[in-house]
Amino acid sequence: MGKVLLVLLAMLIVTLMLFTTRGEAVIVTPVLERIAQCETHRNDQHSTRDYISRYGIFRPSWNEYRPKWVHAVPSHRKAGERIPTRKEQDAVANSIARTAGLTAWGCYRQYKWVRNG
Repeated sequence: MGKVLLVLLAMLIVTLMLFTTRGEAVIVTPVLERIAQCETHRNDQHSTRDYISRYGIFRPSWNEYRPKWVHAVPSHRKAGERIPTRKEQDAVANSIARTAGLTAWGCYRQYKWVRNG
């Protein structure tokens, strides 16, 4: 029974992970999905003058918290700019969540449904 439970847990973890081209794991938690829903309605192409990504990340914060393998973004929106991939967006969001905490997002602070599901 214990081995079966461990196998099922491992399968769940693998299911929740997205792998980057470098093999680094990026976990998308349910709370980050709710943050994305609240901030941009999960719009992977979200790009405004000051914010970018499905998580509505402030551009200077993107550049501060991005892993080294993720491209930097301009400090203000530029015509024809490259929109980060979903994996890059997830990696930066995870970095912010680990380092600055979930309260870095206004939606998390403001809405109970984002915090608690």
